[in-house]
Amino acid sequence: VDGYLSRLEAYGFSGSVLVARHQKVLIQKGYGLADRIRGLSVTADTAFGIASLDKQFTAAAILRLEMQGKLKVTEPVKKYLDLVPVDKADITIHQLLTHTSGLANTYRDELPDLEFPQYIEAVLRTPLEAPPGKEFIYSNTGYDLLAWIIERVSGMSYEKYLAAELFTPAGLVKTGLRLPRWRPEEVAQYQDSGRPDPAARLKWAKDPVHPFLSMRTTAADLYRWHLALSAHKVLSLDATTRLLTVEKEGYAYGWNIGKTTRGTTVAYHGGSDSAIGLVAAFHRYLDEDAVIIVLCNTAVGSLMGEYLVEPLEKILFGGPVTFPPAADAAAAGPIRPWTGRYQLPEGAEIEVVEAGGQLIAGSSAPDGTLVLTFPEAAGPGLPWQEDAPIRSALEALDRGDAAPLQRLLWPDVGEGYARRRLEGWRSLRDKAGAFKGLKVLHRVSHELADTQETHIFVLAEFEKGRQVIRLVRDPEGRYLLNPFNMPETLTLPLARLSADEFAGWNFRLLMGPHLKFLPASSGMAVSLQIGSSQGAVIAKRKS
Repeated sequence: VDGYLSRLEAYGFSGSVLVARHQKVLIQKGYGLADRIRGLSVTADTAFGIASLDKQFTAAAILRLEMQGKLKVTEPVKKYLDLVPVDKADITIHQLLTHTSGLANTYRDELPDLEFPQYIEAVLRTPLEAPPGKEFIYSNTGYDLLAWIIERVSGMSYEKYLAAELFTPAGLVKTGLRLPRWRPEEVAQYQDSGRPDPAARLKWAKDPVHPFLSMRTTAADLYRWHLALSAHKVLSLDATTRLLTVEKEGYAYGWNIGKTTRGTTVAYHGGSDSAIGLVAAFHRYLDEDAVIIVLCNTAVGSLMGEYLVEPLEKILFGGPVTFPPAADAAAAGPIRPWTGRYQLPEGAEIEVVEAGGQLIAGSSAPDGTLVLTFPEAAGPGLPWQEDAPIRSALEALDRGDAAPLQRLLWPDVGEGYARRRLEGWRSLRDKAGAFKGLKVLHRVSHELADTQETHIFVLAEFEKGRQVIRLVRDPEGRYLLNPFNMPETLTLPLARLSADEFAGWNFRLLMGPHLKFLPASSGMAVSLQIGSSQGAVIAKRKS
């Protein structure tokens, strides 16, 4: 595990990781920088934001209140909240916990000028997306309402109730919103956006809970929480069972529940805010007495928690792992001659800068981010034979016929999914003009919690633009199809392979571009070759 994570450091990974099995911690270590501006390293005790991981705390607090006889999850929320409209009068606490309330997914920062009580009133006025209890619709709004219910029922602030009834009994010493007395060097900073941590500047930073000012905790405290849940220190056996009982779409109370490819049960959840670089994942392998915890403060290279847990799980239980190329610590030579702006044949620019002794490649142009993400875009594309059915379905979609796609889709997505894909395709054609063709950019297999999937990334060419589409194929040959939206700005830390060769790494795609700088006699780079096994493109130095 340490060897794998140490290699990822060269590609920009920074975070804290804990892996344990049979109640023995196998590794608990920090990697990279907690504060890139001040050069402070991540340690095993660095505190990170966890975003949606705190849903499990909210759910446990509700069950704790029920154990104390102060509420029942079967009761409607109108019993505890004021001004609940008629269309939401029958929503129960259980439905909020399981994302089956029908409430839309509203983020707190969408209504930043409202105080929290007014925000609650506003979201209650928002139309439902489905009748209560009918569909699974992931809703942060629902958990905001639960936090408000906790405050009103307990008579305490959200954080103080969790601290008194959950954290202290479980032995958590560095978990909270504002109560823990962290020193600045103990807290990871989120600097991907180039702006200060939003929680420090938002008017509504005193809300009980919201996405930006999420709980902060350490990997060690999350492990203590796992042990406390397993030993029923904070919740009874019955309450713990209900915490982990699935309602719809594999979701219980603040936890996803699934089966691993080994047939064992895993309870897991992720948390992220890619705009600032917050990434978190917590996987509890209930039948195998194992835990993997990942807390990160950067989302470079499409880093998401589940895509880092996947290789760690394979290392722990056995399975092939794709390692990025090893950086060559002995590679000598300055890197400043390689910095500058390079122009691709289509005109897009790629900028290479030095930061902390490392080269960073980046682009804000669509063609630039495409080549840095999918270097195969520079080549002729991959073979497409085994995906002929989906090609035919996409061609039919372009003709306005969604039926072939519907026949290929995963059986539980429903007719509305194909209809929305058709509407999205029409909208895309309205903007980008006539459809011209497809090119397969990349294939990668993932084992994510309870399923083995093949992700196929296809470049759809239109008269006036291009769109990357992600196809997710299950072992039975059924598909999901979604647009893959490229970031407006991409930055990619580069690991040095030799004096003039570097590589990037995409944690999601399990590959990255190979960059070779072509120097002139003066030693300065005159061009940059960006490529993969499928081909390469030359970007000429502009400045």
